[in-house]
Amino acid sequence: MSRMHSPSHPGQILEELYIKPHRLTITEVAGALGIARKNLYAVIKGEYAVSVEMAFKLSKLLGTTPDFWLQAQMNFDLAKGYEKMEGVEGDSLMGILICKAIKKKLVIQFEYNGKLRTAEPQCYGMGTKGTALLRAYQVNDLRIEKLFDLAKITNLVVLDSHFKAAGPNYKKRDSAMKKIFCALD
Repeated sequence: MSRMHSPSHPGQILEELYIKPHRLTITEVAGALGIARKNLYAVIKGEYAVSVEMAFKLSKLLGTTPDFWLQAQMNFDLAKGYEKMEGVEGDSLMGILICKAIKKKLVIQFEYNGKLRTAEPQCYGMGTKGTALLRAYQVNDLRIEKLFDLAKITNLVVLDSHFKAAGPNYKKRDSAMKKIFCALD
């Protein structure tokens, strides 16, 4: 999820709204807060997060609420978290279950396009078009190897039954995937 505006760190808010306009020094504010100058400097530079204790000290000194500072910290942390998560793929519960099933050679069952499917998962990854994909050997009805779009899979369950080997057309390096999260050995 991309963000157009990244929230400011509460230390930056402190500096821009309180320290600079009132021509205060970091030493003066640190003294009033009862903390070391270096610690306040680290908060202002965004190296330290505003703790609950610091939020109460700031609110008392500046006539704000602790919630204001903690909310600012949470908004900043969430924005940074979203930035980090943009590059993370395959981290869903469904992805974890699929990788577990592949690693332990367990049969899975799920609904796909309104039909219940039973399959032996072979490879899970990101397709060339950025879609999470599952290559599986379908064992109910038609015994075929199929590529499934994870966005269309619902009610996935890992069954207790094991399978011995990959389907007859399995290739470890699946050409439909630009990145593989897990695959049969």
